[in-house]
Amino acid sequence: MCTLPKAVIMMKGLTFDLIEKARAKINSGDFCNRHGVSKKYFTRLRCMGFVSIMTLCLNFLRKSLQIEIDRYMELTDPEIEKPMSKQAFSKARHKISPEAFKELFEMTGQSIIASDAFGKYKGYRIFAIDGTELQLPKEKEILQAFPKRNGCFTAHARASTLCDVITGFVVHANLGTIKNGERDLAMEHLEYFKNHKQSKDIIIFDRGYPSGAMIKYLNDNGFKYLIRMQKSYNAEIDYTDKNDFYITMQGQNVRVIKLVLKTGETETLITNLGRKAFRTSEFKALYHLRWGKIPTSVFFPNA
Repeated sequence: MCTLPKAVIMMKGLTFDLIEKARAKINSGDFCNRHGVSKKYFTRLRCMGFVSIMTLCLNFLRKSLQIEIDRYMELTDPEIEKPMSKQAFSKARHKISPEAFKELFEMTGQSIIASDAFGKYKGYRIFAIDGTELQLPKEKEILQAFPKRNGCFTAHARASTLCDVITGFVVHANLGTIKNGERDLAMEHLEYFKNHKQSKDIIIFDRGYPSGAMIKYLNDNGFKYLIRMQKSYNAEIDYTDKNDFYITMQGQNVRVIKLVLKTGETETLITNLGRKAFRTSEFKALYHLRWGKIPTSVFFPNA
């Protein structure tokens, strides 16, 4: 077990490593050549070239764009007389392919998976999949790619992430239209992650995800899972008084856990984790890891 400061130091070390890898990639000529929208772009020396534009885009902008541009140029070239305007910056930004940012993100995701910076609960790495709906800017190109929801005037998208719940690192992310269901996007995460998962990885899902097809896929591909069930999803579950039992759901052997919350509500979970791995009483803490409620028993092996 490790104290919080040691865990924070470990995460900072991984973050620093990711920054250095991103810096090296952005500064490589090959990366610039592959991700300029046209080969004629970024060939002449300008006040802000490919590296500067990428760096500023990747920074979390807290103030207005013009203030951030002025601050960046003041730090990098204090003697410059005429800073770049926000209009010129926006024009230059559109000369960089979106694939540049996708490549950087995929590099960080693969680096995170390969690292040993994960906290562990009872020896398991704990992941979660969740989605949300986004309202997008009213731009012609966006409206063509992402349809409007009925009754809305703006485009909407569905975003989804697979993340390590203990450190908060995102391993995989995707963006689809509102026609893409949460399960569709979750399947994309699982297809990506099945080549990287370890034997002691657990993925937690909320109640919008369970289906016979999803459970079969998880079992067939060796995923360990914990899924919250909706009420009235399965009559056998609803009318069974036991709090830890097995049932067969569409040909799949499933362990069912019923937890009574402080509110008196019964929370129902299904899993393929056996009783030797987790006792009934341990599932409440395990599921609540999804909400960032980290118990003191989380272990950082190399901190």
